[in-house]
Amino acid sequence: MKNETRQTLYDRQFKIKHLGYGEWIDEPDRIEFEYKGIKCLVIRICKREPCAHEEAWFGGHLCGYIFLPKEHPLYGKDIDEVDLPCHFGVTFAEKTQEGHMIGFDCAHSEDLIPSMVQLGKRFSISEIFPVPENLKDHPLFKPIYRNMSYCIKQCKRMVREALKMTETV
Repeated sequence: MKNETRQTLYDRQFKIKHLGYGEWIDEPDRIEFEYKGIKCLVIRICKREPCAHEEAWFGGHLCGYIFLPKEHPLYGKDIDEVDLPCHFGVTFAEKTQEGHMIGFDCAHSEDLIPSMVQLGKRFSISEIFPVPENLKDHPLFKPIYRNMSYCIKQCKRMVREALKMTETV
């Protein structure tokens, strides 16, 4: 991709300890790139639990963002006014120095959040609340990890749709 930069924010040891094993271990944690003249960012989110007795981290999921210039019709719009197609819809919209930052997150009910893999090693929620047989295949009980490749595609989709708004007919 044009002008792509990749970063590792969390080393393998951190990821294994706090997020468990998964494809996220070898993924970069941050990718910035430009698509059709629009800056895009995909970043892994991890937050330390401030009240835990032991060191504990939540997250490991990815979020994707695009940065629209001042000239774009969506610039300055509130989140409820931004309707761009992306994973579970837009969950972030805010003006920054780099443009109007619009994004989505991959921490929804059907998403596999890496730290939950590690948590699942300690106890199984299905032992406490058994899943009814007719719901075992429901996406809620078979979450999917949304990887870097998926999030890049979602950012590109948002850019394409945002650019359609600027085309004159």
